[in-house]
Amino acid sequence: QIGRCSAPCVGLISPADYAVDVRHVQMFLQGRSSAVIDELAALMQCASDALEFERAARLRDQIQALRTIQSEHYVQGASADMDVLACRINGESACVSVLFFRNGMALGSRDFFPRLGVDAPAPGALLAQFIAQYYAERAAPAELILEHAPEQPELLAQALAEHAGHEVHIKTQVRGDRARF
Repeated sequence: QIGRCSAPCVGLISPADYAVDVRHVQMFLQGRSSAVIDELAALMQCASDALEFERAARLRDQIQALRTIQSEHYVQGASADMDVLACRINGESACVSVLFFRNGMALGSRDFFPRLGVDAPAPGALLAQFIAQYYAERAAPAELILEHAPEQPELLAQALAEHAGHEVHIKTQVRGDRARF
């Protein structure tokens, strides 16, 4: 209705070009914005070589917009792939917060509210239970920074590494930039 949709059904883009746009969005949301910029730069060069200067200018503008977003979301001291987990327990209720960093960029956060019984676990035990359940459905990043130390962090890291297919480090009591998280 406002003339900004680029879906193929509107007739402004081919299904193949739209599929490329969707793939770029997926890559961006996975924290691979540098790869998207590289692809857009190659497309811009091809458009320029083909004397399609308007298309090249649109691609240039997309690259500039992505670089602006990158600079706003880059976090000093964040490793390539890292999640930061913290929890609070109040009686029978709790909140577990997860901050997501990929390629050194903050991708966002999510809060979870697990149900606790009358015998609420200690914060470290709650985080260990949460981590086991949460990362059973997805691969853990290379580094987890926890507010509270779980019991047997080495065993937990080993299980996560086997599931993820790469080494996973669990850290608590961090210093410097990581302590700010």
